Amino acid sequence: RPTMIGGELNPDKIPDPGANNNSGDGIRAVISRNDLYTVTYNVEMPDNPTNEDWNVFPDKVVEAQEHYMGSGNKTAFMTYRTASKLLTIRDGFGHRQYRNLGEVAGDMDVSEIVRVPTELFPDGVLAIVLDLADYNFGTDRGGEVTLFDDFDIDYNQYKYLIETRVSGTLTKLKSAMVVRKVTGTDTLLTSVNAPTFNPTTGVVTIVATANVTYKNADTGATLPTGAQPALDEGETLRVVAEADSTYYFATSEDLVWQFTRRPATP
Repeated sequence: RPTMIGGELNPDKIPDPGANNNSGDGIRAVISRNDLYTVTYNVEMPDNPTNEDWNVFPDKVVEAQEHYMGSGNKTAFMTYRTASKLLTIRDGFGHRQYRNLGEVAGDMDVSEIVRVPTELFPDGVLAIVLDLADYNFGTDRGGEVTLFDDFDIDYNQYKYLIETRVSGTLTKLKSAMVVRKVTGTDTLLTSVNAPTFNPTTGVVTIVATANVTYKNADTGATLPTGAQPALDEGETLRVVAEADSTYYFATSEDLVWQFTRRPATP
């Protein structure tokens, strides 16, 4: 369901704990999971892709699976428009390269392609790949499916209501891949400086990289260049590097660092 209706939050939209929802309630979307669970890959794709651009896309998805650590029976979710473009790729003689989506899935090294309505798919995302066995749903005690029914005399209608409370999230590390589109006008960043850490003093130092912003991976707060406040004993700081606007990394892999100041030895 759409998040906004008429400029207001949709009351029927299931909240996502990873999308500015500090309460933690709801079903956690794969795309908003941190890089420990979902690895993002950026694929250059012009605004008006040619037949050749779509022809190399399956290869890009296969190459992106280098860091995949899920169960293996992968499904690729994409919009009807993206799936149709892949299905209608033609060779140099004008013949269709694929007879069905099963053949496309084989070239992408996934077991199945599932088409999703465009309005329900995240903007700028070409495909989401995962094994659904790695995504678990849970139900709190008292949240079992319950059916209510009653007659509404004001509207002369018999109404039914099905109610439940559920949660959901990925449970295996690096078990999902998000393939995003970047345009040819964006600039690829090939290297990034890692923060340094003094385990004795507990000080993390951000080493600047041009066109890169460093943030606290847990709070989203921007971290300035230089030494950060010293960590307390046992405290952990997770740092993530994000490319600035019009710049991108090929993948989000290896862009998160975790530092923990160990308790002093008695």
